Amino acid sequence: MSITAEAPDIETSSDAYARRFAGAAGAFMLARQQTLVEALLADKQDMEVLDVGGGHAQLAGPLAAAGHRVTVLGSDERCRARIARDPRNADISFVTGPLHRLPFPDNSFDTVIAIRLMAHVEDWRRLLGEMARVARSSLMIDLPVWGSSNALSAFSFGMKKRIEGDTRRYRSFWGPEVGRELVRHRMRVVARRGQFVLPMALHRKTQGSAALRRAETVFDRMGISNAIGNPVLLRADTIE
Repeated sequence: MSITAEAPDIETSSDAYARRFAGAAGAFMLARQQTLVEALLADKQDMEVLDVGGGHAQLAGPLAAAGHRVTVLGSDERCRARIARDPRNADISFVTGPLHRLPFPDNSFDTVIAIRLMAHVEDWRRLLGEMARVARSSLMIDLPVWGSSNALSAFSFGMKKRIEGDTRRYRSFWGPEVGRELVRHRMRVVARRGQFVLPMALHRKTQGSAALRRAETVFDRMGISNAIGNPVLLRADTIE
């Protein structure tokens, strides 16, 4: 299936998907994700941000609260629901358009982000090219990468399926292939952060076990999360 026929953000914008992040485990995952995104963008002030596929509302609100001007792009009007429901998101703009052809001129936004999207599109190169086209200075994506932690996640897929019910298979990436594709669009990776050493399904299965959360904190302090953690957050900047 090509990206022209895909709309994976319809699922990630749904209430059913949001329930995957309920409870202590979900709160821990979202807090970790937000902390890392904010850290990777700490040098940016008063940005115009495009959140591609951001109808899940995991980052649009926090980015707007930090003083950035945020536009969410959804592939379908249904992707607006979670953004519109929260009055704190009143200043967030929402635009509907295809993922394979973002409805904006070149260099429209300071920073373009796509979280929980890359792993679920077939034509990820085209998506990445479109994001680079409309970004003036930087973009940020998250993606599962092949490595030690990813191997644990592969073994835990059955557990993940039992916990979440409608879990989808997803693409994992070799880090260099994404970097090479970004260079084609005059961007280079300037920072990366691994999120979790233990499989996310294990955190959910144990209902956000405090012991496992402490273990993740230790892994982070030791640099293990950044070395083998998944998914990985990548920031790329325009090559001058």
